[in-house]
Amino acid sequence: MVNSPHPGLSLKSPFSDSDQQSGGTVKSAILLLLPLLLSSGCSERVPESLPAELLQVWRTSAPGYRDRHFELRDGWLLFGTGRFSSSMHEIEKVTSDPMDRGTRYTIAYRADDGSSYTLEIFYLPGNPARLRVGQQHDSWVPEKHALWLKEAASG
Repeated sequence: MVNSPHPGLSLKSPFSDSDQQSGGTVKSAILLLLPLLLSSGCSERVPESLPAELLQVWRTSAPGYRDRHFELRDGWLLFGTGRFSSSMHEIEKVTSDPMDRGTRYTIAYRADDGSSYTLEIFYLPGNPARLRVGQQHDSWVPEKHALWLKEAASG
């Protein structure tokens, strides 16, 4: 019997008297298995992250988007919504699917109001590398390859 903190209530031990007297065989087994059980609960799958070649500022020469940009950082997605404004969102999840000529990335991110959104981009390696966003056919290139920006700045 186990002493109860409540008078008149007695609790029976889950261990038999012979287990308690023999050094607690069951207790020993639990103590041996406990680290294994605890570590298996902590071994979550590491979320996929974006590759280094995507972590940069991307620009397009498409009409209506020339003054826009988006930037991929480790764990963050930034949308340049005008010449001097942008919004920053935490990336929740990234998945990738290899395609014939590149890789499709689906990026789940959270907006300021707590809503979840996804952005689908198609990465096409090359010199320069290119991105297509969603179902749009416009290409986005790394900012260092956005020649129209250099031309506009010098003219």
